[in-house]
Amino acid sequence: MLSLGLGGSPSDVVSGKSKKKLKKAKKGGGGPPEVLQKFVPPTEETKVYEWFDTSYKQSKAFGKAKEFVEDEPLFGSCSKSLVAVRPWGETFLTLGPFRYLGRSKNPCWYPDNGGKFTCIPYFFLAGAAGPGTDDVMSKILIHPHVIGKKEQQHWWDLGRHAGVPWETYCQAYQEQTDQILLDINDHKSSDKVYGDSTATYFASPTGWERLSGNENCDEPRIILASHLRRLRVKGLVITVLPHPTRRILADFRKALKGKPINPGQFDALVKKSIDAYKGCFAKYSMRQCAYNKTLADSVKLSLHEGMYSIYMEDWVRIFPPEQFMVIRFEDYVANTVPTLEKMYDFLGIPQIEPTELAIAADPTTKEFRDLVKNHNPGTILPQTINMLNEFYAPFLKRLGEIMKDPVKFTWKDT
Repeated sequence: MLSLGLGGSPSDVVSGKSKKKLKKAKKGGGGPPEVLQKFVPPTEETKVYEWFDTSYKQSKAFGKAKEFVEDEPLFGSCSKSLVAVRPWGETFLTLGPFRYLGRSKNPCWYPDNGGKFTCIPYFFLAGAAGPGTDDVMSKILIHPHVIGKKEQQHWWDLGRHAGVPWETYCQAYQEQTDQILLDINDHKSSDKVYGDSTATYFASPTGWERLSGNENCDEPRIILASHLRRLRVKGLVITVLPHPTRRILADFRKALKGKPINPGQFDALVKKSIDAYKGCFAKYSMRQCAYNKTLADSVKLSLHEGMYSIYMEDWVRIFPPEQFMVIRFEDYVANTVPTLEKMYDFLGIPQIEPTELAIAADPTTKEFRDLVKNHNPGTILPQTINMLNEFYAPFLKRLGEIMKDPVKFTWKDT
């Protein structure tokens, strides 16, 4: 099973700066805590999903789940008879690794060409909780050793494909870089770190055709995770996974920006999206469809982001368990403080005083209550919830196999 962090006795490292963070985070209670509603498993465990099994086995990556590749291709070369249509001229090569300084916990270096001091994120909060990822990052930032703010850069999945230079991505963290350099100059070393909390990295179908190594491929050998692994061999990744039906509800509500969902229209949109993906599965491999950006855009619903098993199977072949942490959103909601302590352990930073952390993790704040509420069905039609649960059931069954926990990662206990 993938690492959920190591236990340990908390030690108080709350400084003046961290107390300021805690004071800023404390906003007072806004009512009783919101409770996540339990989803009933849609079908018996023995049900066979032929549409899933047939399409899943068509992938070129099928049968290679146990092959750990690090930043190497996930499967062999693609057929040279398939000529990819490339409306662009640039192919993206991997970046790094650079000669990182031992005096900084965060990866930083001085370029060989005499350029200025540069840093990159110490960790990636790569998804896939959507709105929940923002809340997780805001609470990770309570720690005095974690600097910066909750912002999603979207460089690895969108920015570089839109022509945003690598230097611009690094400069987005200039304030954090300056703090680290100041520590090194004043104290000879720095224990401060920062992260990139772009929630779409985990399941991004964008631009893989442009990555070197994917020439003539109809599904990727090299993915975004491959480039993150190459960038820093010891890089850390955290994913926070809600039940996929919860995820799509919260994500859709976020897109509406406070406007109410029309239950009937949403039901029709879900049905249309599922039909579109099943139509793709009938012709192509499931993995090819999951990484199909054109299909994802056409359905106007982020259905693919809940197909966790497809993407998880790739990520765990690239990052080892000690560098890849998987948290369920439901566990984060029910046990926020212990979950944050596990995250701090995983990140290799000291614990902060539990009572102070509990203040910042107050479940009665309006923001947190709204976050939980948006992950519940609410006015959504029961038939829509059942349709989504039924669609995602085989993906969750496979995820439980990958994670070696068929109860927890099929969400049968929530």
